[in-house]
Amino acid sequence: MADSAARVRVFSDDGHCVDDAVLMRRALEYVKAFDGVVAQHAQEPRLTAGAQMHEGEVSGVLGLTGWPAVAEEAIIARDVLLAEHVGSRLHVCHVSTAGSVEILRWAKGRGVDVTAEVTPHHLLLTDGSCAPTTPATR
Repeated sequence: MADSAARVRVFSDDGHCVDDAVLMRRALEYVKAFDGVVAQHAQEPRLTAGAQMHEGEVSGVLGLTGWPAVAEEAIIARDVLLAEHVGSRLHVCHVSTAGSVEILRWAKGRGVDVTAEVTPHHLLLTDGSCAPTTPATR
């Protein structure tokens, strides 16, 4: 694909995390050969299995399985270290936690070639909008 007329440079399995560290390292090594980028959907699947919303006070009150911030942050931390080790380019899709931003800031400070983006729904649709209301809080 990189050598085709389209000259593809960004590769992703978006919506699915590359959770295998060896596979992610190999992907970063392969794209380095043609200055490509691996775009990662950062979500540790074992920490998010069955999750219905952000893990926090609201998920606890509602009795719903929470999605912990560390599920995103752990993958980003691993991947920026791999990208640094390999000397390759990484893009993190739809960052949603403050901790992830801190990890990315740290990585950029070390010179890791990493970019990221956020989506409007990750910024606007928070667990607070799911909080139960009572007559006293309306």
